[in-house]
Amino acid sequence: MRVIIDLASQHQNSATFMEIKPKRVVEIYMLRWIYDHIRKDWVWNDDIRDRVR
Repeated sequence: MRVIIDLASQHQNSATFMEIKPKRVVEIYMLRWIYDHIRKDWVWNDDIRDRVR
């Protein structure tokens, strides 16, 4: 949730930004962001495993 708040604070009208976006939409954005970072970690870890072998 902190990530979404940080993104909102960077927006010019952070209060209106949070009011316009429904909670469900914000949750979906957050889940997409988390999944993307986890997926990148998996790829990175697989690369390391291949190099170590």
